[in-house]
Amino acid sequence: MAEFSLDKICVAVCAALLMGSAPAFAADLGDGFVDPEPVAIAPAPTPSESSGEGISFDATLYYGALAVSSNYDSSYDFSNGNVSGGGMRAAFPLGDRFFVQLDYNFENVVDGDSDSASSGDYAYLNSNFAGHLGMDTDYGRYGVMYSVGKNEDFYFAPTTTIAVEGMRTYGNTTVLGQLGFSFANDGVEELRGGYGHIGVLTAVSDRLSLGGNIGIGRYDYEAQTSDPDGPNIVTIGLEAFYHLNDTVSFYASYQGSTVEEPAESEDWGSSTLFAGIRMNFGGSPTFADYNPLTGVAHARFTDWD
Repeated sequence: MAEFSLDKICVAVCAALLMGSAPAFAADLGDGFVDPEPVAIAPAPTPSESSGEGISFDATLYYGALAVSSNYDSSYDFSNGNVSGGGMRAAFPLGDRFFVQLDYNFENVVDGDSDSASSGDYAYLNSNFAGHLGMDTDYGRYGVMYSVGKNEDFYFAPTTTIAVEGMRTYGNTTVLGQLGFSFANDGVEELRGGYGHIGVLTAVSDRLSLGGNIGIGRYDYEAQTSDPDGPNIVTIGLEAFYHLNDTVSFYASYQGSTVEEPAESEDWGSSTLFAGIRMNFGGSPTFADYNPLTGVAHARFTDWD
């Protein structure tokens, strides 16, 4: 019952965000952004002031520790390791209101007995390419996304995702949401399913921003329409950002996930603590791919047996 309620609430909130807000809020928005800009939402930065101002670009690098607990047929196991990765995003204006954004993200996950993604039972490399077409409106920024991602620990690869997304700023607080659908085919089975993700970030001072995020994904093997047997995923995160100047920011984050996979009679959870640096030039692009299978760092499916 709790899982159904959380799923319903997350999807409802994301849908309400993407539909926009009442015109009564327009008078409070001004340019729609604050100065200084909040820099990230789980963990993607919030937007620059306008897509029409010119090309914007950012780059991120991070490193952290990962712990995973699993339960397979009442047999419990614990693993630990480290993660490192990063990404780049660039946004290009198309006139005064429209823009195109291109993303690339990568992540190397290594268990305690391995030293690279090419060795060890649990070492793997994730990568993700995404493209967004967005539009600025009086009520926020909205867009559509297409992405292709690869998770070497997940045998359905590559995975394709399409999504709608939106962002709006209320005073010092920015809210970003995404609703998407992912599908893959490994030649034997199909995987299909949807997800919702929402992030909130508040600039509490000129130097400090605090944020949180929550996401839900429900997937089904063999494209069945009832009683999904694929991974059902819940992610939650907290993060803090320190803005050294207009270009450089440092951040620390916790990201946790719980996964239930009825087809394998297995469930597990993961916890990640990581720190990173972000550099932006000409403002920060708006969106990111938040799908929990192959999306941005730590909002993704992790399966360590």
